[in-house]
Amino acid sequence: MKRASRASAGSAAIELAVMLPFILMLWTVPLFLGRVWWHYTVSLGAVQDAQLYLSQMPVSVMGDPTLAPLAKAAADDILTAELAELRPGDYPVGHEIRCDTMQCAGYTVPTTVQASTQQEVQDPLYAQETNEYFDAANYFGLYFTTYVNQPYVGR
Repeated sequence: MKRASRASAGSAAIELAVMLPFILMLWTVPLFLGRVWWHYTVSLGAVQDAQLYLSQMPVSVMGDPTLAPLAKAAADDILTAELAELRPGDYPVGHEIRCDTMQCAGYTVPTTVQASTQQEVQDPLYAQETNEYFDAANYFGLYFTTYVNQPYVGR
């Protein structure tokens, strides 16, 4: 096995120094999109968990005007707790839970339960490069919504 000469070892270091900025620039968009995908999957799981909790509440709870808001508050707490690990940027993650497009007040038993989140994921590391890639002068992040709608199955 031959050993590399001192000149060839030095040229490899120079090639790496020249190519490294280009390699880092190529990784900016995949890293940002991976971060967006992570936020989306966490949000979708949180929405599904909160909606599943509320859709399985007993009819006696969902039809009672004093207990239904408490059940909705518990579902809100589930959603908030699971979204707490996300750091999307300057704006917090908005979320909403509804029963038949209303606020789960308990005056009627719902037929469907919906839960959703709205958020804008910002790129804290490579904002300038991401802006150039998406061709936006005032780009602040990538905005998306997760939404789940399921029939109420409480008994």
